[in-house]
Order: sequence, then structure tokens, then C-alpha cells
Amino acid sequence: MDHIQSLALSAPRITAVPVNFEGVDAAARAAGFDPADALVATWCKFGDKLNPTGSGAPFNGNPVLGVVFPTGILATSGTSARHGFDGSSIPFSRCREVDTNHFEGIGFGHFMIHFWGPGGVLMGFLYWTHDAPKASLGSLFGKKRDFRSEIMAVAEEQERVLDAIESVRS
Repeated sequence: MDHIQSLALSAPRITAVPVNFEGVDAAARAAGFDPADALVATWCKFGDKLNPTGSGAPFNGNPVLGVVFPTGILATSGTSARHGFDGSSIPFSRCREVDTNHFEGIGFGHFMIHFWGPGGVLMGFLYWTHDAPKASLGSLFGKKRDFRSEIMAVAEEQERVLDAIESVRS
């Protein structure tokens, strides 16, 4: 088993996504990362456009395996694309700021890590979603399920990845 696959299999499965691990290694090399240097892998979504309403909600995003390297982030499922492998990378050398966002909607929520480049340009974001019906909605339908443990699991995954990013960016 290769290094990235080992990291991925030990990470909490927040977002299910089929992954071609040979393709992930190839995508890492194509983006300038050494797969053996991977620090953390996470099952998440990656996007590069925020909702224009100003809510901070993601406007796009695809399920991926996110991988943190000492020099940047790779988000890919390892699938073949026309010119190599499908995926996105964010080099920390171009990243000026990293911040987080948490959003609760009716019946769902997300935790995000944004990567901002020169001039405040959004380079992309990793995010994790969860179902979180409001207590009042659950009572309307006779459901009294407590979603806090699921929400905290998503928050802990965001913190785990953020800690790895901050350790190499400081």
C-alpha cells in the first residue's frame, strides 16, 4: 500500500468518493508534489467559487481526496483527464492567507478552509458537509435525533487538516 492510500484509509470518511490511488500519485507528481511527502489525506469536497449571495456557501464543489503536502494542497479523485489527471492544486508559495468558515443552513451545514492568493483572489477551498436538521424541523416530523456528534466529527476533520496546513505554513 502506498503512502497516500495509507493516509486516506486512516482518515474519517466524511464524503464518500471513489478514488484511483495510482491516479492520485500520478496527479501529485504532475502537480510537483512527491507522494511520499504527503502529511494528511482527507475525504472532502473542493471548490473555487463561493455563492454570490454573500452567505459564504460553496457555489461549486466535487467530492475528492484532499492531500496536504509541505508545499501545497492537492484535490483529486485520481481519474484520467484529457491532459493527465483530473484535480486541482494550490501551492502554498502563492497562498497569502488561509481562513475558515462554518455555515449552518436548514437541514445541512459545512466547514470550509479557504485559500487566498495575491490580491485577495480565491484560489480554492476544501470543505466538509453534514446533515443537521434544525431541532424545530425534526419535531415537525416526529424525529428527535441529535446531530451534534456528526457535526462535531466534521468540525474535528476540518481542524485536523487545518492543523497540518498551519504546521507547514508557519
